[in-house]
Amino acid sequence: MHNIEIGYDFINLIKENEKLIFKICHIYTNQAEDFQDLYQEIVCQIWKSYNSFKYECKPTTWLYKVALNTALTYNKKNNRHFSIFGTSLKFPEIPDNSTFENDEDITLLYKAIEQLNDLDKAIIFMYLENKNHEEIASITGITISNVSTRLMRIKEKLRKYMNINN
Repeated sequence: MHNIEIGYDFINLIKENEKLIFKICHIYTNQAEDFQDLYQEIVCQIWKSYNSFKYECKPTTWLYKVALNTALTYNKKNNRHFSIFGTSLKFPEIPDNSTFENDEDITLLYKAIEQLNDLDKAIIFMYLENKNHEEIASITGITISNVSTRLMRIKEKLRKYMNINN
């Protein structure tokens, strides 16, 4: 493949997945300057990794992995702990067995998610993005059974934070 074709493919990949990159940046930043820095860092890391992508998984799965790992590394390197509450981030609809009836409940959910560690935030983010356990495992590098266990524990933590008895 010629360099020009690679450039076009890369630009298309970024454009097609820009909303995903924005969401990840919103999860791990809460200031415009940090958002821009993280966005640039993610795009840079995607570019650096682009030639090594072997299409062994879906491009979006690979992109999630690079973007989340970059965000986690960025936060550790800069010793930052960011809050998703108060940003313009909107998760998709809450999964079907939800008891959330209004915006107040969803606000409580976001506040509860803030209490999670970075990896658990990433896992619940992907869960709310309707990623299956296999995709989450592939992206995070943990086993499928570990994803299931962690999701169960994350949901329990969220129930406790929100004082929901289920």
